Amino acid sequence: MEKVVYICWKPEGVDDHAWSATIARDAVASLHARGARGVRVTVPDAHTDALRGLAIANGQPSLSGTVSCWLDACDDRAVVEETLAPVTSRVAGYLVAESLVLDDTAPLSTLDDLHPLIDLQGFLQPSPGMPHAEFVEHWFEEHRAVAIETECVTSYERNLVARVLTAGAPPFAGIVDQHFASTADVLDPLVRFRGDGDDARSHENLVRMVNSCAAFLDMSALDSHPLTEYRFADPSA
Repeated sequence: MEKVVYICWKPEGVDDHAWSATIARDAVASLHARGARGVRVTVPDAHTDALRGLAIANGQPSLSGTVSCWLDACDDRAVVEETLAPVTSRVAGYLVAESLVLDDTAPLSTLDDLHPLIDLQGFLQPSPGMPHAEFVEHWFEEHRAVAIETECVTSYERNLVARVLTAGAPPFAGIVDQHFASTADVLDPLVRFRGDGDDARSHENLVRMVNSCAAFLDMSALDSHPLTEYRFADPSA
């Protein structure tokens, strides 16, 4: 099986919350009916409204969210693109290799019982001139420890782009999902950066994170968005 991730832009004039509900219910129901498995969505709904000011949106227009799922083969991705076409103004699709570095074993959602997760979702491009192999090595070997040790993440998931699936897609090399227990944890630097009540320690962890990111990422092309993630159980599960 292969995992695909589609970045979505909502239609102009559509409210964030209304679009989020359409994706998390109608689009997911359609994907399930057409055989997609392991469906996940990230959307700008009310659960992460308090974090919207933390977004880094170097790409314009700013993306709205994502839809990901597992298919027998990415050749079958028409089921995803046809589902998203009526509810988006644009999509960008990627075939990815998923690495679940830290798993929070969060409960799965159903269409009748949604379980929101706080996700700081990042869209990554390598530093200018950096060979792809070096980008992967730093992200996998060095940044892994930094990401887990400096921030109070409950889950950390890497998605390394193996192939771009749609014409005109931004040249992202990776997509990362960092999950947190609450919006309050994200908003409090002492908690987010594992200060344990110590401002100096929190600042040291922040600097360590920023320096590691700058060592392998094109910071001028970085996109990072606080979104609500829903991980759906397969209908037959």
